[in-house]
Amino acid sequence: MKDILILTAIIVTIVGALDVLTIVAQKYKTKEK
Repeated sequence: MKDILILTAIIVTIVGALDVLTIVAQKYKTKEK
């Protein structure tokens, strides 16, 4: 059970980080134009 919780936490962290990176990338692209 603990392993599943740890894996879930890691996945949520990675997905959240990807979302933030996507938003930052979009803002950066908008500034470039």
